[in-house]
Amino acid sequence: MFAIFGISSCQDKSYSEAEINEYCKKVDQDLTKYTLKMMSGYPEPERRQINAYLDGENPVMMIEEYFGDSARVFTHYYINGNQFVYAFREDYIYNLPVWYTEDSARKLGDTVWYDDKKTVMKTESFYFSKNKLQKWIDGNHKIVQPGSVPFKKAEFELMEGCLYIVKAIKAKENE
Repeated sequence: MFAIFGISSCQDKSYSEAEINEYCKKVDQDLTKYTLKMMSGYPEPERRQINAYLDGENPVMMIEEYFGDSARVFTHYYINGNQFVYAFREDYIYNLPVWYTEDSARKLGDTVWYDDKKTVMKTESFYFSKNKLQKWIDGNHKIVQPGSVPFKKAEFELMEGCLYIVKAIKAKENE
């Protein structure tokens, strides 16, 4: 059973930012030693994809890909042992929705339309210790105030996303 399911253990370890960075680097450098499980859907098969890297039955890294009309988002979840330790999000923000093409813009008398060259990337880093968000570096490279409403919301959303993916992986394994 994972501690990330809300069951903490006295064996849970607090990880420093440096330890987390080293762990993530190690995972990223040796993905071939893990089993890759790929899933699409949940709930939008045309817009979502999950790539989960497993050590035995245990996920070590999961990547959720989301393709929307105004952005594409890649969220990387890292789990060390039984603890969610880090999330990294890449937001590719489009200048306009992808459906707003040159043709549709011209019909409306507009001179600006979706242009992938105008896409802006913002990255965010989220450090967890004992499954609690400790530090969030936002898309503007600023530290978000711990305990603030956005901080608590991000912690909840990331934990919920991580749990959902772990449960989906477990359900797929039991099919």
